[in-house]
Amino acid sequence: MNKILKKFKISTIIMSMSILAIVFSLTIGCLGYFDIKEVNDNSSDMYHNMTMPISHIGSLRADFFAVRVSVNKLGTNYSNDYDLKINEYDAKIQTTLKSYLATELDTTDKEGLDKFQKEYSDYMNLWKKVEPSLAKGEKLSAEDTKKLESIGESIETTLKGLRDYNVDLAAKTDTNNDKVYDRSVRSFIIMNIVVIITFVLISILVISFIKVYSKEIIDYMARVSTGDFTEKIEGDSKSEFGIMKASLSKTIESISLLIKSIHEKSQIIEERSISLSTVSEEMASSSENVSAAIQQTSVGVASQANDLLEITSVLNKFSSELETMVKSIEDIHSNSNDINSMANENHKDLQSLVESVTRINNSFKDFAVKISHMGKNIIQINQITNVINGIAEQTNLLALNAAIEAARAGESGRGFSVVAEEIRKLAEESQVSSKNITNLIANISQESSDMLRSTDIMSGELNNQVTVINTSIESFKKIIDAVEGVIPKIQVINSSASNINNDKDVLLEKMYSSSSVAEEVSASTEEIAASTEEMNAASQQVADSACSLNALTKEMMEDVNNFKL
Repeated sequence: MNKILKKFKISTIIMSMSILAIVFSLTIGCLGYFDIKEVNDNSSDMYHNMTMPISHIGSLRADFFAVRVSVNKLGTNYSNDYDLKINEYDAKIQTTLKSYLATELDTTDKEGLDKFQKEYSDYMNLWKKVEPSLAKGEKLSAEDTKKLESIGESIETTLKGLRDYNVDLAAKTDTNNDKVYDRSVRSFIIMNIVVIITFVLISILVISFIKVYSKEIIDYMARVSTGDFTEKIEGDSKSEFGIMKASLSKTIESISLLIKSIHEKSQIIEERSISLSTVSEEMASSSENVSAAIQQTSVGVASQANDLLEITSVLNKFSSELETMVKSIEDIHSNSNDINSMANENHKDLQSLVESVTRINNSFKDFAVKISHMGKNIIQINQITNVINGIAEQTNLLALNAAIEAARAGESGRGFSVVAEEIRKLAEESQVSSKNITNLIANISQESSDMLRSTDIMSGELNNQVTVINTSIESFKKIIDAVEGVIPKIQVINSSASNINNDKDVLLEKMYSSSSVAEEVSASTEEIAASTEEMNAASQQVADSACSLNALTKEMMEDVNNFKL
C-alpha cells in the first residue's frame, strides 16, 4: 500500500479526501432531499386528496343527516322552518359537493360521488314530490317514508364507504411515509458509517505513510549530523517526501563533493607548504654559506689593505707576499663567481616560490567561493525546513479543525477525534524535528563562516608571504648587482697584482691606489654581508610562515577527516 501511496502527493490525497467528502455530502443531501420531497408530496396528497375529502364527506354526512331529520319531522308535523332548513342544508351540500369535485379524484371517488349525486338527487326529487302534500297537512305515506329511508340509508352507506376508502388511502400514505423515513434513516446511517470507515482508513494510511517517511528522513539527518556523507538517499516517489528526499540527497552530495574538494586542496597545500619550508631552509643554508664566504672575503680584503700599508717596510718580502696575494685574489674571484651563481639560483627559486604561493592563494580563493556556495545551499536547506515547519503547522491546524468537527459530531465523531489528536501530535513532532534541523543547519552555517574567515586569514598570510618573498627577491637582486660589481674590481685587483709582480718598481706608485681599491672592496663586502644577513632573516620568515601554513593545513585536514565521504 505504501508503494501505491508513494505515487501520490499528500496534497493530492487531502484534495481527494475533500472531494470524497463533498461527494458523500452531496449523496446524503440528495437522498435526504428526495426522501423528504416524497414525504412532503405524500403529506400534501394526504391533505388535499384524503384529509379534505374526508372532511367534505363528514360535512356531507352531517348536512344530509340534518336533512333527513328535518324530513322526518316534516313528515309528522309540517313547518316552514324545517322546510327552510332543508333548503339551507341542501345548499350547503351542493357547495360541499362542488368543493369535493374540485379535488383530484380517483376512479373510486368518482364512482362514489356519482352514486351519491344520483341517490341524493332521487332523495331530493322524492322530497320535492311529497313536500306539497305535506304543506297541505297530509301525512307521508308508508311507501314514501320507506323509500326516503331506503335512499337515505343508501346515501349514508355510500358516504361511509367513501370515508372508509379515503381513511384507508391516508393510512397507506402514512405507512409509505414511515417506510420512506426508515429508508432515509438507514441510508443516512449507512452512508455515515461508510464515510467514517473510508476516512479512518485513508487517515490511517496517510499517517502510516507520513510516519515511515518522517522516520527515514530523521534517520538520514541523524547520520549526516555525525559527519557520515556516504549515505545514499533515493527519492523514490513523486510525493512531497520523495521530492524532499531528492533535494536532501542533492544537498548532501554537493556538500560531500565540496568537502572532498577541500580535502584534496588541503593535501596539495600541505605538500606545497612542506616544499616551501624545505626551499626556505635550503635558501637559509645558502645564505649562511654566502655570508661566511663574504666574511672571509672581508677578512681577506682587510688583510690585503694592511699588507699594502706595510709594503713600504717589507719590500724585500714583497715578491713572496705578492704571490700569496695573487693566489688569494684568484680564490676571491672564484668565490665571487660562485656567489653570483648561487644568488642567481636563489633568485629563480624565490620566483618559483612566488608562483607556488600565488597558486596556493588562488586555490584558497576557489575554496572560499565554494564555501560561500555551500552557505547558499545551507540557506536553501533552511528554506526547505521552513516549508516543513509550515506544513507541520498547517497539519496541526487541520488536526485542530478535525477535532472540532469531531466534537460537533458527538459520539459518532469520537474515533475521528482520536485520529485528529494523533495527527496533531505528529505535526508537533514534525515541528520539533524541523527546528532541530534548523539548529543543525545554523551550526553548519556558523562553521562554514568560521572556515571562510580562516580562509581569508590564510589568504592574507599567503599575501604577506608573497610580499616577504618579493622583498627577498629584491635583496637577491641587490646582492647579485653587488657581486657583479665586486667581480670586475677583483679582476682589476688581479690584473694589478700581476702588473706589480711584473713591475715591482711601479708597485709603490700603485700602492695607494690598491689600498683605496681594497678599502672600497672591504666596504662592498660589508654591504654584501649586511644584505646577506637580511636575506637570511627573510628566508627564516619564509620558513616560519611555511611551518605555520603547514600546521594550519594539518588542522584543517583533521577537521575534514571527521567527515565520512
